[in-house]
Amino acid sequence: MIPGALDYNWDHFQEAHMSTEKKSKGKINPTVLIAVIGLVGTLITAILSSPVLITLIQKEEATAIPPTVMTADIPAGASAEPTESPTPQTQTLIFENTFENGNTSGFAFQRGEWQLGKDKNRAILKGIGPERNDQISAADFGNADFSDGIIEFQLKFKAFGGFILNYRASSTQLYTLYLNPLKNEIIVGYNSEAANWELEPFAGNSARAFSYELDTWYLIHLEAVGGQVALWVDDNRMLSTADSRLTTGGLNFVLQNGAEVYLDDVRVWELK
Repeated sequence: MIPGALDYNWDHFQEAHMSTEKKSKGKINPTVLIAVIGLVGTLITAILSSPVLITLIQKEEATAIPPTVMTADIPAGASAEPTESPTPQTQTLIFENTFENGNTSGFAFQRGEWQLGKDKNRAILKGIGPERNDQISAADFGNADFSDGIIEFQLKFKAFGGFILNYRASSTQLYTLYLNPLKNEIIVGYNSEAANWELEPFAGNSARAFSYELDTWYLIHLEAVGGQVALWVDDNRMLSTADSRLTTGGLNFVLQNGAEVYLDDVRVWELK
């Protein structure tokens, strides 16, 4: 018996029906027929409204195969650029200077004018580019054996000119991140004495148009893992490319003619 259905005595119904048939000499009493039809309708209604049957129907619907979700086709040969950072699980902070202590610990200034200063209440390192186009201002920092890791710093242009971060650098070759506000571009590439220090962009996605603004702080975040390198500006992924010629070397900032910049929160992490 389905819970909720009518608890009807079918033997009693059959006996009453047969008795009625005898009394009517084989003719069906219209009153009995109407009663039977009403009873059947009541039973069907009760069965359909049974909680057990409703539960069974709901379970059947829940286990049905979901409709296929249609997605846009990816053109042949195209690949989606990863949105997540390629950073391995282990990272160790190996260099940090926020200039809050009033010192330039970890920096070695080779050329040009570099000095501590203030941007409102913020302690900063101020760098001024050379007066001549054939000169540079340079500052080494961190370890001389940077390999796989993250380089992060904040940068503000007070006057436009080329700004360079060199990494895995030696006296004869290095990798370069070139921020060029005079041409509104960002480039990552290879530089060497053998090529007369002409920047060679990496193959693939190694250049990006970018509109710089004066007196605006930018968070620069570069990750180098093996031959892979990726760059973020203000948490926006700018480019991702690769080159495997260099594995280790030093770090330095370089300013070209006309540049005046503020630097802050310079940090380097080692990745393993």
